[in-house]
Amino acid sequence: MVLHKCDVRLCVNPKHLYQGTAKDNGNDTSRRGRVRKMYGETNGKAKLTRQTVKAIKRMLADKASGRCHLRQYEIALHFGVSQATVSYLKNGGRWDFLTDD
Repeated sequence: MVLHKCDVRLCVNPKHLYQGTAKDNGNDTSRRGRVRKMYGETNGKAKLTRQTVKAIKRMLADKASGRCHLRQYEIALHFGVSQATVSYLKNGGRWDFLTDD
């Protein structure tokens, strides 16, 4: 694998290239602060938005209090996600950074 020494993305100077492994590349990326975790809507593969996550969490809270009688798989069908996703949200999964407002 060919790695790059400088942080200029458009640089094509062959003196800035060197051999390394995928692990070297990952370590270099991390060391340079280029690792960015994509949570929630910032993840291009996300199916849910802040609004839908809050709606699911409200439904789950209503279910716990007896005001909603839908099961997790029914909530999942309504929002086009898996039951595992609904369970993950119920148990404080990836969207736990949302605040109730």
